[in-house]
Amino acid sequence: KSSLINCLRILEDVDNSKDFVYSADGSAPTGEVQTTQCTRSYRFPRTETTQSVYRPMRKNASDDYAFKYVVLWDLPGYGTSEHPFESYFQDKTLYAFDFATSSTLTESEEKIILKANEYNRPVIIVVTRQDISVGEKAKKRGLLSRHRKPTFEQYDSIVDETIHEAKNSLRDSLKLLPLQQCPPIFVISAHEYRTYMTEPKDAEVALLSMETINFIHYLIETTSDRRS
Repeated sequence: KSSLINCLRILEDVDNSKDFVYSADGSAPTGEVQTTQCTRSYRFPRTETTQSVYRPMRKNASDDYAFKYVVLWDLPGYGTSEHPFESYFQDKTLYAFDFATSSTLTESEEKIILKANEYNRPVIIVVTRQDISVGEKAKKRGLLSRHRKPTFEQYDSIVDETIHEAKNSLRDSLKLLPLQQCPPIFVISAHEYRTYMTEPKDAEVALLSMETINFIHYLIETTSDRRS
């Protein structure tokens, strides 16, 4: 979650070291083990990069932040003694958020989705790091090695296949839940998106970011409409 929050705001990841100092404008700490121990909020800072990238989406150019109504919250993971799942929804006041995101669909996530539905809270399912799946598919098909890489058309085909597979699998599971409407699903690679936005534009990298831009548009526009 923390790395996703950084990528969406086009900020680099930072280690969760003793020297880390929290700032709503700064990066969220990341690590191989659970690093988020308390709930923290993060804004889209008005850096030169975010100004140029997100200017078309902004409704008020005089705001201190890139988006006046959009705040991303990084919550601790559940299932530990400090954050038990049984009381997680109420303890973390998930009913107060505009959106809750989930990257998997285990029995626990299904319960959270149903709980959010009771409170009429929207849920977005975000399938992350799918550039890794694309790379694995390309290797299995003999298209990616030390001396070979797929053509743009081959990457395009594999990306499209990966997106459809991920969405269809989740939709099959969601159909079993008593929901009036299936939550929006976005298949993304936020790391590739950050690379695309901070380095010389590369069509292949843009392709591998998948639906990240669509996800950001949906998140920002819908949240702004709900809050403004």
